Amino acid sequence: ALSSGIRTLALSYDLKTDGIMHMLGLSNYVIPVANVSLEKLKTLFKTLSDDSNYDKILQENISKIIKIAFCNLKQFITILIVAYL
Repeated sequence: ALSSGIRTLALSYDLKTDGIMHMLGLSNYVIPVANVSLEKLKTLFKTLSDDSNYDKILQENISKIIKIAFCNLKQFITILIVAYL
C-alpha cells in the first residue's frame, strides 16, 4: 500500500514495521498491536485523513527508499555476475 502511495496506518507487531514507518517519516501512524483499541484506531484514522502533508512525505521518502533498494540490487547483481564469470 505504501509503495503505491496509499495512506496507511500500521499495526506494529514487529520492529520491522516501526522501522519502515520511521524511514518514511510516518512514525506517528503506527499503533503497537498490544495497544490497539477502536478509539485509538478512530482517532489515528481521523488524524491521518486530516494530515495534508502525509502524501507529500510519503512520496518523497518512498522514492528515496526505492532508489536505495534499486541501487543495492544493481550492486548485488553486478557482484554476482562478476563472481560467476
